[in-house]
Amino acid sequence: MFSGKREKALLEEELAALRETEKRERELLHKIAGQKDTAEEQFARMTASRAQMEKEIEEIEQQMQQNGELSENGAQAAGELHNTLITMNNGIATFDANHSVFMEQVKGQNEKVVEIVENNKHFTTPMKHISEAPQALREMRQALGERAERMEELSKTMGVLALNSAIEAGRMGESGTRFVTAAEQVRAYADDYEQEALALKDQLGEAEERIASLEEQVHHLNELLKENNISMGKLYRDCAQNMAAYETGQIGLRGLIQDTAVARADVLQQSADENVRAREAFLKYVSGMQEELAEQKSSADELENVCKSILQSAGEAG
Repeated sequence: MFSGKREKALLEEELAALRETEKRERELLHKIAGQKDTAEEQFARMTASRAQMEKEIEEIEQQMQQNGELSENGAQAAGELHNTLITMNNGIATFDANHSVFMEQVKGQNEKVVEIVENNKHFTTPMKHISEAPQALREMRQALGERAERMEELSKTMGVLALNSAIEAGRMGESGTRFVTAAEQVRAYADDYEQEALALKDQLGEAEERIASLEEQVHHLNELLKENNISMGKLYRDCAQNMAAYETGQIGLRGLIQDTAVARADVLQQSADENVRAREAFLKYVSGMQEELAEQKSSADELENVCKSILQSAGEAG
């Protein structure tokens, strides 16, 4: 049988180990919460699971408070606390079930990320054609510009010819009057033709500006697609790495809690006198765990854009 001081030291050592494990778990959760919206939505489910675990711990605390009335009868109190620890182990089993659901959802999200990255690769061919479109439009604009300049030259030539014809017809006297009138009309048409050619050149100039803007937007779109693929790939790798670390931490935490529960049950059954001290130490441990879970729940509640379907599923899983 352990002495009171030795038992208290053992309890404090084990409680410190549990708190340290909880601390590592919280740091892992914080790291995962730094990921993008997909990871944040998944951690909302873990928040719900933790809320369920907190509820179960509160029930354990209430049971232990009730068991305190039986502390005068050491054997009976030890039996009640042993049953309470079994309840806690059952709570761990529930936590495991919720954790498995959470991990499956994270796996599904990772598969969706991979699918998005693969789908983005199919944009390569369409974007190649879109990227070539501004150059093709620019070549067409240049060809039309050359024709507009040719139209302008022809209109000027027509105007000169019409003017010369009118001068020659004027020298013919009365017989050339109609010819002069026709020549003036031709010159007027030539002027109109020249104005249309100039207007076309102006429009082609505006088209060049729009082509340049389109070219810039196409380049920007290409860069966005590249950055998106890089970001999605990094998100997938980071999420997989963090979840692997998180899974390892959870396995360690469950093993530590289970081992501690079994060991504590054996110690409590050895002596009725040690029952009261063990109960007080365990209540302190439960209180510390409640505070830790409250902090984690507070952080989880601040996550943005939490998926309602995931929260509902977490509530059902809990």
